[in-house]
Amino acid sequence: MSQCRQMMSGHRRRVVAITFAALLVVPICLLGTVATAVSASPSKLSTVLLSIGEMPIGWVVDSSSGSGGIGCLSTLMEPKGVQQTAKAGALFENNGNVPGVDEAVATYTNAATGYNKIVASLTACKRLSGKLGGQKITGTLAQMSFPGYGNASEAFEARFTVYGATLGGDIVIVRKASIVMALAEADFVSVNVSQFQGFVNEAVAKLPPTTTTAPSGNGSSPSRPVPFGKTASVDGWTVKLVSVTPESTDPRAGKPPKGYLFEIDTLQVTRTAATPSSPIGLDPELVGLTHAVRKAGTSPRCWGVNSYNYQVDKGRTVKTSDCISVPVADASGLAVGVGGLVGNPTWFAAK
Repeated sequence: MSQCRQMMSGHRRRVVAITFAALLVVPICLLGTVATAVSASPSKLSTVLLSIGEMPIGWVVDSSSGSGGIGCLSTLMEPKGVQQTAKAGALFENNGNVPGVDEAVATYTNAATGYNKIVASLTACKRLSGKLGGQKITGTLAQMSFPGYGNASEAFEARFTVYGATLGGDIVIVRKASIVMALAEADFVSVNVSQFQGFVNEAVAKLPPTTTTAPSGNGSSPSRPVPFGKTASVDGWTVKLVSVTPESTDPRAGKPPKGYLFEIDTLQVTRTAATPSSPIGLDPELVGLTHAVRKAGTSPRCWGVNSYNYQVDKGRTVKTSDCISVPVADASGLAVGVGGLVGNPTWFAAK
């Protein structure tokens, strides 16, 4: 190899190393740290990680010590107010080069709280700046559209400038049962989304099955919702939340404004009171991580579905839907409140 080629190769590998350091979901030097676990041990966590046998031909395990990342990425899996009880991670690269994949899994005293704080931290983190290896790095971080996984998931897209090169990284955070997983792929310019989704599919499939725990005081608050798929008695109705699904394009409002999503909630309701009534009086509302109450009339409005506005006799079952706009930051942690026109609403878990 010529001296010029060797220098270029060394320069490229240094950029690669710094890129991974910036994107590390858990500092690699800490991945082997033994932690006292409540719901999983480090050795058990290691078994749910991707293995080299599940990576494309030519990929290798990167056993480098790494660094601590920059900005909010330096504490991605353990933001302020959250403490891991166990953790494990793995790093792979394509024949010693990019693209590369970094995976971290962790348990917490409360997995849902850990996940919510991680997502809230990343959502609030718009710009990245710092130094790694003595080289200044600047970048941006934004939420990206991606399929849903596990009990809850959220995806983010990072863009970096280092050594004059443009680098991209995609990050997915998934909560499945008692484990929170972060998976990141880094590459020059941008990540191959189809390949990244394949890695995520493989990683999520190795996590334990999802579980739903019925909280005590069902439905009394957004933090104690009726488990998804279960029914509750609300103001003369038996109510079940069927789904909360995003609407990509509203027939009247078009695409959601930047920073918002249009969500369609669908309820199945059976009239139990003797007096006929319309389920429109159940007046659904959505609340997410920001705790902002959103209703069908909240701006920006959407009209993708029509509420069932007819009288329903005792014993009859119907479905009714509403379109409600929510901030992107709320999309992964929604609870649906029903029956808040008179008194406190009853809350239902959205997934």
